[in-house]
Amino acid sequence: MRALILAATLIATGSAADAGAAEIDPEMAARASQATVFIKASRIYRGTYLPTTGTGFFVSQSGLVLTNWHVVADQLMAMIYGTEREVSTRVQKLEVVVNSGTDQEKVIEGKVVARDRQNDLALVDVHYRPAVWLDISSPPEVAVTDKVWIIGFPFGQLLAQESTTPSAITFNPEVSINVGLVTSLRRDTKGELRALQTDAALNPGNSGGPMLNEHGEVVGVVNAMIYGGQGLGFAISGNVLRGFAENQAVRVELEPSLVSDPPEPIRVTVTPLLERLEGLSGSVTVEGSDITPVRVPLQSNGRVFSAVVPGLEPQPELPKATSYVAEVTFADASGSPVVARRFRLDTVAAASLPRAQSQREPGQMMEDRRYFANEDTIADYTKDATEDNRSLSDIAGNVKLKRSGSGAVVIDDQALNAMSDPLQRAFPDERYDQIQDQEHARLARDYDVLRYAVEEVKRRLAVIDRYLEDRNQRLRSEAKRLLYEHQKYQRQFEPAYQVAAASMRDTDLVFCHQQEKWYYRHAVPCEFPMVP
Repeated sequence: MRALILAATLIATGSAADAGAAEIDPEMAARASQATVFIKASRIYRGTYLPTTGTGFFVSQSGLVLTNWHVVADQLMAMIYGTEREVSTRVQKLEVVVNSGTDQEKVIEGKVVARDRQNDLALVDVHYRPAVWLDISSPPEVAVTDKVWIIGFPFGQLLAQESTTPSAITFNPEVSINVGLVTSLRRDTKGELRALQTDAALNPGNSGGPMLNEHGEVVGVVNAMIYGGQGLGFAISGNVLRGFAENQAVRVELEPSLVSDPPEPIRVTVTPLLERLEGLSGSVTVEGSDITPVRVPLQSNGRVFSAVVPGLEPQPELPKATSYVAEVTFADASGSPVVARRFRLDTVAAASLPRAQSQREPGQMMEDRRYFANEDTIADYTKDATEDNRSLSDIAGNVKLKRSGSGAVVIDDQALNAMSDPLQRAFPDERYDQIQDQEHARLARDYDVLRYAVEEVKRRLAVIDRYLEDRNQRLRSEAKRLLYEHQKYQRQFEPAYQVAAASMRDTDLVFCHQQEKWYYRHAVPCEFPMVP
């Protein structure tokens, strides 16, 4: 591997840090290089294309990449009338390049799943299973004058070259390795270590790259350098990385993230990020001054865990609570907690929640979205003109619709967001109650969601297509944006759907439309079942 040769060359030729006796193992340098990726973010600001690049590295086998928040954030520092200011842009495309600059290079779209602006860290999910990743859960101690190695992509595309293999021409750069010393340990006002100062050569593009010790262990993440200065670079310290890893071990979503009056159920969804939850016992507990504590077990549904906390009924003899505490925990067989996350749930009157209301027919209700969002987008036109009988219930999928006392259909902002995501469709448990094998039931659920997503995306594309030549320029622009977004969905969903269909055929399951249930072929009660 060329990264291995580069590492060996750096070690052999030395640098300004020759005073340090430690040397990194070339095999560890090659391993870390393989885990490091090139990140390209395409931003748009007032019609101007603003491409930026940075570095990241795999931190889990599931394909999570750690990088700096500023590498993937919508916010960007720009010169406005001679003054540097933060502007809000839109990241239209985020690409992660694996094995950058080599003949094995792969460019994969990424999605930001965790942000920590204060500590300048972010996690990007990539549909890729790396052979090598770096652990950040227990970074080692570091001291002044320790020798460190920096891996990344300084100056981004400027160092890219064409591949020597004509059939695999690439214009992405190859990874670089720099070496230096830790010259200072920077602490905050509380005495907590926050940053490592180094004299290693850092340049734009190195942001988000790993800083390693001689054992190939991550001691920090590069995030800053001082322009005009020499030997003044900084990395986020190991204890900050440890705290980030613990906080982002799982992603917890509460919907709604409050306690309403009158009470409504709260759906809790837990998705593992940096922590494996297989074999652990999970639960969510809600406590407050006017209720008896409620504990609900978390059930596994493939990779995701979920539970529904019933509407909390306050006891009138107890002092009224202004907020509640929800705690999500996962414990091992001995009962020791592995993950524990606490959330504050404020109480709010349901009447005070932002809602869109309409006295019109449900099929026309989606037009209220533009009033709710204070903007007119192509997403408002989801009702196909050829489907006169299509109701809002058809569009809503699993989102429960309500009516106010005046009879108006009511949709809140969380419901609107759920309705816009094709993968948010949920099917009733009764649909799968004839399947005894849990793995077969999981496969059936995945197949149903993907099949719905593929069909829904095709339907949306047909609607969007009608607005690509609209006389309204804003609608045309929005239609083009949504076309790109849904074509991306289509490329993502269809291969996964084909794989799910093949897996279902191996289970010998068939679907009866009359009963709206899955059955094993030998026990099917309908005459013409659907075969996946």
